[in-house]
Amino acid sequence: MKEWYPHQNSIMKQTRKLTRILLAMIMFLILGCFGTEIEPLTLERIENNSSLLKLEGYYFNIFGDMSENIEIFFLYQNGVFLDGASSEISKLNQRELDFKSGAYANIAGERQSRWGVYKIENDQFVYEKWYAGNSCCITAIKTGLIKSDSVLVIDGREFLFKPFSPKPDSTNTFIN
Repeated sequence: MKEWYPHQNSIMKQTRKLTRILLAMIMFLILGCFGTEIEPLTLERIENNSSLLKLEGYYFNIFGDMSENIEIFFLYQNGVFLDGASSEISKLNQRELDFKSGAYANIAGERQSRWGVYKIENDQFVYEKWYAGNSCCITAIKTGLIKSDSVLVIDGREFLFKPFSPKPDSTNTFIN
């Protein structure tokens, strides 16, 4: 004979309700991601044949209240911009190992928001990249000033060049 607990019916109802809510949230996320449109880049990718900026490494900016973080990006001669992402300075050695081993390139290869294009116009540096947002990937164009072949100023922040090899591969499925 089946035992009946007075709270069992209430627990089953709550479980079904939570399951429905969870399924609705999963469906919303799935449909929300597949239903979004990714903005195309408007800046044309062009070869960088100038010697105004060094390319055999990456550019970085140290930031944070106590200068504990570093922002990195790579520039390639083919006009591709790769966001190396931000990292804690204490984890920079590991980040550089990820760059060298190809682990970062594998991750970036799946994320459109890591990629963009750039061009140089006189002493101006112009780049456009995708940014992750509510509508998946939106684009933004930013400009900077080339102070020397190893110093860029973007949004009032100074990015310095660091020689680094090998750089992550610039081949990706997002930019032709």
